[in-house]
Amino acid sequence: MTRPADPSAAPRRVLFVADEIVTAGAGTESQLLRLIAGLSGSRFEPHLAVFRQSDFVASGGVPCPVHHLDIARIATPVSLPRLVGLARLVRRLDAAVSHTWFNDAAIAAPAFCRLAGARVVGSRRDMGFWYTGPILKALCVGNAFVDVIVTNSDAVRANVHRREGFPLERIAVIGNGHALGRFSAAPAPGLRERLGIPVDDAIIGMVANLNARKRHADLVSAVARVRGNGWPAHVILVGSGPEHTALTEQAASLGVAEAVHIVEGVTDAVPLVKHFDVAVLCSESEGFSNALLEYAFCQRPIVCTNVGGNPELIRHDVSGLLLDVGNVAGLASALTSLLADTDRARALGSAAEQTARAGFSAEAMAAAHLALYDRLLAHPRAAVEARRTS
Repeated sequence: MTRPADPSAAPRRVLFVADEIVTAGAGTESQLLRLIAGLSGSRFEPHLAVFRQSDFVASGGVPCPVHHLDIARIATPVSLPRLVGLARLVRRLDAAVSHTWFNDAAIAAPAFCRLAGARVVGSRRDMGFWYTGPILKALCVGNAFVDVIVTNSDAVRANVHRREGFPLERIAVIGNGHALGRFSAAPAPGLRERLGIPVDDAIIGMVANLNARKRHADLVSAVARVRGNGWPAHVILVGSGPEHTALTEQAASLGVAEAVHIVEGVTDAVPLVKHFDVAVLCSESEGFSNALLEYAFCQRPIVCTNVGGNPELIRHDVSGLLLDVGNVAGLASALTSLLADTDRARALGSAAEQTARAGFSAEAMAAAHLALYDRLLAHPRAAVEARRTS
């Protein structure tokens, strides 16, 4: 049995190691920042080491001391002495735990942190779209120095075990966490007027980076069908990325350019989500989507693809609608059905919100990490009891 931590003892240090933090608005970055904020003032004192500097970090956006490693790429000779510098930092801070986030840190940092005396925690928050043969080999080497990996869904846990060969009993599931106060925000004022959306037209929305994996093109095609069937619907795509031009051109080619609105530079999507009549996530790969949680906390009816951790939040026809990837006709039909039946849409949104509130707060997420660090430090060996905390 793990003995409870002594609340009178001096805080122990946790060193988070990340590639970089460019914005507080992205999913993984927001979760790391909420965890750091949640640990502040606890029995663990957080520090952050970043491989690469960013304007966000330089502006003081991280709520803990930050240490810059100046590692542009890990596969270069100059990275070795800087990783040795990471080991020195672990010793100087007397960090009890080192917790890696993002891809380069997952590969390069564990050995140096473990050899410097820290217990090592890894994070995986997606279904491994970045895995290649060489990366998996490098991860296997780095994982030899990792005590436990934290995932944000059962689907990611199973994927890490299957593809990285990491033992299941050393993979803990801790669900994403959100600050519940965010969801009391009012809808963004003047949004319809700014985008030219008539007051009686429906708004279908999606919050996701504009990259091919998110399959925004499926939603644009589905909305074109919805409009072709006589529904005056508009779609708002909240995000930025390389698919912007392609999506604009697609909308024009389908004759719905005036109904497709791309909104970039958003740091908090909640005031926009509150305008959505239906919220969509039609991506082909998800670990556990922060956007889905935002939709749920805002009580929006959700249509999403049945991939990754999505079905761990959304039960089909109970708290949302699940579809196969690429099913444009099915997506159009689901959107039409929810626009036509507002009572059903409201019930799905309410059920999703109840599920989200049951276990996905920032406080629950931070508390689960605190408990994990305590168990890890109480065990004399690497293996820890992995338990699910959502």
